[in-house]
Amino acid sequence: MNKVKFKVIDSPTEKGKAQPNYLSDRFTEDSFAHMTTDYMYAIYSAPDTGKTTLITNVLQPYLKRTGKKALYLTSRLAIIAQLKGKVDNSLITCWTYQRIEEYVESSRPFVDSYDFIICDEAHYFIEDAELTTKTDLSFNFINSSNAVVLLMTGTPEYIECLKDSWSRPLKVL
Repeated sequence: MNKVKFKVIDSPTEKGKAQPNYLSDRFTEDSFAHMTTDYMYAIYSAPDTGKTTLITNVLQPYLKRTGKKALYLTSRLAIIAQLKGKVDNSLITCWTYQRIEEYVESSRPFVDSYDFIICDEAHYFIEDAELTTKTDLSFNFINSSNAVVLLMTGTPEYIECLKDSWSRPLKVL
C-alpha cells in the first residue's frame, strides 16, 4: 500500500516560524480564475493560516469583478456568525452542510446556482458521519454539482480517504 504524504500549511502563530504563511499570500484572484470544474480542489491548512481571509479578501473581490457567485458551506454556525459583515451576501451565500442536507432530504428545489462551492471544515463528511447519517446527502449534492469545488481542511487524511469517491480528480493546491 502506498503511503500518502500530506503538506499541511503550518500555522503562522507557531513558535519558531520566521515568516507567516497565510493563504492569501499564496493565492490571488487569478488562482480562482484558473480553477475549472475538471477537479475538486483541496487546500490543507492548519488553523490560523487564513482560510476565511482567503475567501473574504481574495475570492470575494474576484466574484464581484466577474459577476460570479459562491456557496460557502461549513459545519458550524459559529463560523457563519464570524463571516457576518465580512461577506457580501449577493456574492457569497453562507450555509451549513446540515441546511443542504435538509433541502435534499425534503426534496425542496434548490433554485440558486453557484460558480463556486467552498467546503470549509471539509473533513465533516467523514468526521461527522459517526454523529449523523446525513453527511452523504451534502456530499452527494456537492459531488454532483457543476460548480468549482474547493475543499478546505486542516485534517487532510479525511479528504484523502474520499479521493476515489469524488466524481472528479482531487487536486491539492
